[in-house]
Amino acid sequence: MHNDQEIVESLRVGEAATAEPVPAVGLAELLPHLPPVQDLMDVLVSAFGREFGRPVCTGTLRPEEEELARGLAQRYRDDSWTWRR
Repeated sequence: MHNDQEIVESLRVGEAATAEPVPAVGLAELLPHLPPVQDLMDVLVSAFGREFGRPVCTGTLRPEEEELARGLAQRYRDDSWTWRR
């Protein structure tokens, strides 16, 4: 929210890791005041539901969902997937 790009910069790999940092802006620079984090989360969840035409449910994942998530995480962490063309 305050233009803290440290996490984003830490994720850069390959040639991007040595490139100049990308200028970014945070919500603090765009809004006259920062809303509470819970308000931001509520708006994002609501917009996600509207965009995909499905209500967003909270709770815990079922075991089969946990297993699927682990497999997908492994796939998407792989540089060959991230940098494919």
